[in-house]
Amino acid sequence: MEPDRKPKSEANAAADLLVEWLAKTFRKASNYTVAVTTGGDLVVSKVGGLSVGSRSKLTGPGQKILDHVKDNPDYKAYNVYLAGKFTNDTASNHAEMCILAACKRGGVAYIKCTSPNCAYCKATIAAYGITNGNAKGKGKSQIGWCHPYLQVNYGTARGTDVDAQLEELAKVSAMDASGVSVDDSLYKEGGLAQSPPSEGALTLISAKPKPREKSADEGEVKKSGARKTVKSPIFDRSTVSFDNKRMKERIINSPPQKSGGTSKVRGGVESKAEVGSDSEDDSAEISGTSPEKAEVDPGKEKTKVTTSKKKPEVKQSPRRSARLRKRTLPRAKTRG
Repeated sequence: MEPDRKPKSEANAAADLLVEWLAKTFRKASNYTVAVTTGGDLVVSKVGGLSVGSRSKLTGPGQKILDHVKDNPDYKAYNVYLAGKFTNDTASNHAEMCILAACKRGGVAYIKCTSPNCAYCKATIAAYGITNGNAKGKGKSQIGWCHPYLQVNYGTARGTDVDAQLEELAKVSAMDASGVSVDDSLYKEGGLAQSPPSEGALTLISAKPKPREKSADEGEVKKSGARKTVKSPIFDRSTVSFDNKRMKERIINSPPQKSGGTSKVRGGVESKAEVGSDSEDDSAEISGTSPEKAEVDPGKEKTKVTTSKKKPEVKQSPRRSARLRKRTLPRAKTRG
């Protein structure tokens, strides 16, 4: 079971709510019990234990509980289990002890039943330091009762004094809860059970949603509080690492850009720029049809640009050249 991530008071309230529903649904047909584990889960059982059963028994109590808790927002934050019986002894498997056996020693934090606890269950719950939601009220006397961790049984069928049985039960249970080994010779009022109790069985009927795992990038963003930015290698060659070897060579070997001197201008015309400032921001982009002189960015220092255009040479065909020469030559005078 996973560690508790919700306050115990909220889990206890969810257990109380489920107990109310069980009492209304099953009335007094049997004693039902709900417990909150030390891991923050909910465990449900009844006298003789609970299980979902086969698909042919969909109307059984285990299936009814499953149908109630699944997709129910009141129990969405918890894993919900059913606890089965823990002993095959002729004595009764009480609901509270089915849960204690299934959750092992120290596994239960809170427990509540639809009916008052019997005297044996109440003494055992107190000995193991479990908060009891049924602190008030007195249950019926029991013919037979089995311990969830020790191989001993009690009840009116033993023929011994019930108060003496309860005193012995509280003593051996406190020893076991504190980690002290309990020898069978200590059972004077109780009797040795036919077999040692088993751990019981837990059946998960409703699982809480698992939290979504965040990617490494999301974790970095949350940690730094801002998105990660990387400078372009064009502007900062010294601090950028390149995974692409060719790109690295191309950037490093490319000639540095100059802020002054001869620059290419749209339209295929070369221009000389006289820059009055060393700032890289003071630059002008000129088209081929721009005026002879331009002032760029009045908020900054002015940049004067002069352009010189060359007349294109026109190539003529030989025939056209001869025709032009003929027209320009003076005509010869003819004799009369």
